[in-house]
Amino acid sequence: MSDNIKETVAKNLLYYRKKNKITQKELAEKLGVKHNAISSWENGVNSIDIDTLFQICKIFGISVNDMYASPFHQLSSLKNIDVSKFDTAKVVSLENLFSTLKDLSIENLNKVNIYVENLLTNQQMEEALTVQAAHGRTDIKVTDEMSQHDDDIMDDKNF
Repeated sequence: MSDNIKETVAKNLLYYRKKNKITQKELAEKLGVKHNAISSWENGVNSIDIDTLFQICKIFGISVNDMYASPFHQLSSLKNIDVSKFDTAKVVSLENLFSTLKDLSIENLNKVNIYVENLLTNQQMEEALTVQAAHGRTDIKVTDEMSQHDDDIMDDKNF
């Protein structure tokens, strides 16, 4: 395997392993190899044999072509985002975000990623709670007086 191809596969192996949130040890166990083999592949010290490469691609749910593609081809998916459904404020916010992110170190980019994942999880939980709170009670008979009391609480500015 030429050095350029080996380097590309090494970078993509690292990218897809991290994207799939799999440790070197976990990937090694799935492949039946020692965990230091994964490290040597990711660092471009050793080449991956073709059978193992096919196994890795199956684990990650990608094609072999993805492993041989430029490590930056993953960013091309950003071009495929349909922004026509975004309002102007969201588009501007995304542009500002990408402009800022490009200057961060990889360590800080990883922190941003974790923070964004946490924000999204919180948002989804809040949305789920809002939907649940919008449904009326089914375990008891709710009187008009009880409904009015609940509405008063929800309308209370100090709540």
